[in-house]
Amino acid sequence: MLTLSFAVGTAVPLLLFALAGRRIAERVAAFRRRARGLRIAAGCLMIVLAVGLALDVTAAIHRSLPDYTPANGPWT
Repeated sequence: MLTLSFAVGTAVPLLLFALAGRRIAERVAAFRRRARGLRIAAGCLMIVLAVGLALDVTAAIHRSLPDYTPANGPWT
């Protein structure tokens, strides 16, 4: 029951945002002219991100960044 209520509580606001965004996008002429290209670009970006997550690229990026906090901080 908790999972169902969480899913409904999350889905309803997201649906409202999606419908409102769609109505706004339909009214903006510049978006209508470029909608196909934007959808293709967004789809390609999603595919690249999915492949990056599948190949665990995020861990490699995380390992390459310097540590901003010491392993043994002043509180230990």
